[in-house]
Amino acid sequence: MSVSITNVFQIEAKAVFEGLRLAWNKIV
Repeated sequence: MSVSITNVFQIEAKAVFEGLRLAWNKIV
């Protein structure tokens, strides 16, 4: 397993989480 791939996955997951949280705040 490549460390760079893991780092990219973590960054993508964090970006998606932030996007969902912002969308949730707009809905609520």
